[in-house]
Amino acid sequence: MITKCAVTVLAGLALTACHRPAADTSKVGAPPPARTVVREGDLNTILLTPDAESRLGIETKPVELHDAARMHVLPAVVMLPPDARTTLTAPFTGRVQFSKQTPPKPGSTSEAATLLATIIPVASPDVRTGLVNSREAMRGTLTRASEDEAAARIALARAERLLRDHVGSQRAVDDANAALAVARATRESAERELTAIEGSLSANGDEGPSIELAQPPSMTLLQVLVTDGQFVQSGMPLFVLQANGRRWIRVDVPVFLAPKLRADVDVHYGQVASRSQDDARLARPVAMPREGTPLTWSVARFYETDDANLGIGERCSVTIPELGAGAERLGVPAEAVLYDASGGTWVYLRAGQHEYRRERVDIEFTREDIAYCAHGPARGTEVVTAGAAELFGFEFGVGK
Repeated sequence: MITKCAVTVLAGLALTACHRPAADTSKVGAPPPARTVVREGDLNTILLTPDAESRLGIETKPVELHDAARMHVLPAVVMLPPDARTTLTAPFTGRVQFSKQTPPKPGSTSEAATLLATIIPVASPDVRTGLVNSREAMRGTLTRASEDEAAARIALARAERLLRDHVGSQRAVDDANAALAVARATRESAERELTAIEGSLSANGDEGPSIELAQPPSMTLLQVLVTDGQFVQSGMPLFVLQANGRRWIRVDVPVFLAPKLRADVDVHYGQVASRSQDDARLARPVAMPREGTPLTWSVARFYETDDANLGIGERCSVTIPELGAGAERLGVPAEAVLYDASGGTWVYLRAGQHEYRRERVDIEFTREDIAYCAHGPARGTEVVTAGAAELFGFEFGVGK
């Protein structure tokens, strides 16, 4: 019975297969529909109408070769010149008297000379005591000399009277004249010494001549080391001043690189992380003895600038050219260079009639409105200058 059922099922399946419609062989192996393939180079290409190109004011300039020596950007530090800081000291022993109108204040700078203090000469107690003692001793000497002169004058008168009475001798008169001359000279010498001592006492008192200390207009007052009315000794420091405007820049050049760099030309300096010289300033070389740092295997070079905005100890970068005239390099106008969000640099090339293509460039440094390229478009290629930013905004759908 099982065998009959199996045979019946197989027979049904065979009949069903015989009545299945035949497959359509016309669709087997048919190719897929064709698609338009966009080249990668066309993604950065913009095609403008003549009217749009006119409204954008597109202008182009060719890529050209420029003579540029190879540059090296080195870290540097700002420092004070050795003669930029000055300390005013007391010219003699005296008393300090500040200006009542403009008392000295650290950090002050004036366009004109400003009075800081007046030094009034005053003798120290020991010196003044010595002068007083000398004055009293000299007064005693002068009194004795005056008495000796009076006695010598009396002796001369007596000798002359005896000579007239034919009792004395001419020799006695001559000896009396000599004694009077000695006594007179002794008195005059004592008077001169007493006058000098009294003059010293007067000059070292409050009524003596004083000296004014002024702050020059080109300097800033850094420190005030004394107080008003303070007694100071000769040579004691009073004020510390610093010259404005002048700064030195120290560059530690590696010893293997120092013979290759020029030492007689002005250099550019700017921010540490910037390789661009758009906003760089110039510093003059300073002739200094060769100074090396053994730990860093470097040689110090010094440059001077009048930039007062540089802070002492501030870090900066210095661009120094190599020796020789330098090889020619391709350069594009700096105004043609565009920067994307990640810092990449691009230019727009004229690819055809009303057609522009964005291409990446590798800018090594910028000098005098020329961006020198390590890699970029070929010489003679027209790059967009005016209107480059508008093309960039049009390509990425920003702006108006």
